[in-house]
Amino acid sequence: MTAHHDKVQKYNLIKYTIAGIFLLLCCAFITLYLFENSMSDVRLTINGTVYAKRTVNETVGEFIEKNNIPFDGEVDYINASLEDSLTPESTTAFVIKTAVPITLIHDGIEKEVMTYKETLQDVLDENGVVLYEYDRIDKYNPDTEAVSGMTIKIVRITKSVEVIRSPIPFKVKVVENPTMGMNERNILTEGDYGQHGLVSEITFEDGEEIFRTTLLNEIIKPVVHEVIELGTIPVKTIQGTDQTFLYSKVLTMAATAYTLDPAETGGKVPGDPAYGITKSGLPAEPGVIAVDPDVIPLFTRIYVETADGTWLDYGMSVAGDIGSAINGMEIDLFMWDKSDALRWGRREVRVYFVYER
Repeated sequence: MTAHHDKVQKYNLIKYTIAGIFLLLCCAFITLYLFENSMSDVRLTINGTVYAKRTVNETVGEFIEKNNIPFDGEVDYINASLEDSLTPESTTAFVIKTAVPITLIHDGIEKEVMTYKETLQDVLDENGVVLYEYDRIDKYNPDTEAVSGMTIKIVRITKSVEVIRSPIPFKVKVVENPTMGMNERNILTEGDYGQHGLVSEITFEDGEEIFRTTLLNEIIKPVVHEVIELGTIPVKTIQGTDQTFLYSKVLTMAATAYTLDPAETGGKVPGDPAYGITKSGLPAEPGVIAVDPDVIPLFTRIYVETADGTWLDYGMSVAGDIGSAINGMEIDLFMWDKSDALRWGRREVRVYFVYER
């Protein structure tokens, strides 16, 4: 009886032990099942690297905090709200981009900014920096990837047009005119300044001139040279006056004086038909002189000037007479008064041949 009783007890112990173990396994399985079904699948991309993890966290913010994921809500980027719930039914995917320091230089301003943007153009847009038509980024271009520690320097490029107008002075050309006196001039063509145009396009980088391109370099208004004709005929000013005359040549000669004294007129006396009439038919009077016609042709107009200045010039005269005693470089001047003729005597004169136009 005792042996049978021991068998029964041992059997019951084994049975209950197995039942307890089974019960524990069921509880563990149920607990594990419930735990597994309460977890969320998270797919996280940080700066391009993908991470997958299961978590029991309830929100995105809790997941980041519990897993010590670097994230600065002030500057970093996330494509989800930190309050978004993690759902067990579906995989939650979100992206984090960590901001990096970049030095930004523009318009005389230098500052460090934190950005998660991908390209330099994105960084500029984020900071309100505009690239104008000719501007450039030093060493880079707008599509360059933004990386930590990079310096973005904006070079402001401006262009301006410079116009320089330079006068071209005219020259004066002198043309000799042998029919005009030396004191005469005539402007044939009025001179007029020309103008040269130089148009340049100047390129500046941050206000400093870098280079210039010539757009126009030519004469925009032709110069007109002045043409003046000047006389070549010598001009004589009559002593003590402002009167002038033109002369073709001047000779130094010896001059005597004559009157209507019969002794000097071949014995002609008043009443004779030829009395007082010269060889040329002109009446003898002051201004009519006797010449050697081989030297001074009759009717030649001349001006007689006293060479030494001790006597007034005899003045404007005409070659109207000849005389047997007048040979070569000699002339004889008519005077009314015998005493004047005697006082004149013989003296040196300059004889100007008046130029007749």
